[in-house]
Amino acid sequence: MTKPFTKICPVSPAAQPSIVAINGIDVIVDQSGSQPRLWLNSCPHTGAPLAMQADELICDTGEFECCLHGAKFERSTGLCVSGPCKSEYLETVPSKIESGYILGQLP
Repeated sequence: MTKPFTKICPVSPAAQPSIVAINGIDVIVDQSGSQPRLWLNSCPHTGAPLAMQADELICDTGEFECCLHGAKFERSTGLCVSGPCKSEYLETVPSKIESGYILGQLP
């Protein structure tokens, strides 16, 4: 059975990446590209949160950075480019836009 899509947040292309808690699941929302991207806020190395707050997500190179061990992830793909989980990906949350809102298909 397909899981339903859940309303995550309003579309706001100028928004900085954010962390949104929905039904106990933390989702990273990045609206910087032409299409919003969503990932679970969970590092593939340990399963710990990538960041506890949105202002901790972006490092000086513009990539997402894990607050636990400094792994860096491409914002466009979620690919880990350095750190103990190099070549692994953040878990993508399928998404779509509907009526001005970003919807996500949560696990």
